[in-house]
Amino acid sequence: MGNNIRDRFKNFRRRGSQPEQLQQLQTDLLAESALDSAYIILIISSCAIATLGLLSNSAAVIIGAMIIAPLMLPIRGLAFGALQADFTLFRKGAVAVAVGTLLAVAIAWTLGWLVGLPSYGSEVLARSRLYQSSQTSFSKRNSGCY
Repeated sequence: MGNNIRDRFKNFRRRGSQPEQLQQLQTDLLAESALDSAYIILIISSCAIATLGLLSNSAAVIIGAMIIAPLMLPIRGLAFGALQADFTLFRKGAVAVAVGTLLAVAIAWTLGWLVGLPSYGSEVLARSRLYQSSQTSFSKRNSGCY
C-alpha cells in the first residue's frame, strides 16, 4: 500500500497545472472578487440575518446567515492574487473583503442600536469578553486558584 500512495503523489507532482488552467482560474476569481450589487445584497442580507439571529438567541438562524455570506469568494481571489503576484486580483479581493466587513459591522451596529435590548441572550453573552472573563474568574475562584 505504501508504494501505491507514493506512486499517486509522484503522478500528482508530475502532472502539475497547465498555464491555460491557471489563466481560467484567474479569470474566474477576478469575476468572483468583484464588488458588485449581488455581493453587496448578500452581505447586507447575511449580516441582517446574523444580527437578528444573535438578538433573538437562535443558533440556527446564525448558521443560516453564515451559509449565504459571500466573503469566501473575494478571500479566494485575494489569496490566489498573493500567490500569483497578481496585484489586480489581490487588490480587487482586498477591497471587496474590506468593504464587505465594514458594511457588515455598520449594519450589525445599527440594528443592535435600533433594537436596543436591555439584556442579551446566551448566544451574545457567550461571545463577549466580559462574560468569558467572569466565567474564567468564577472557575478559578471555585478551583482554589484565587
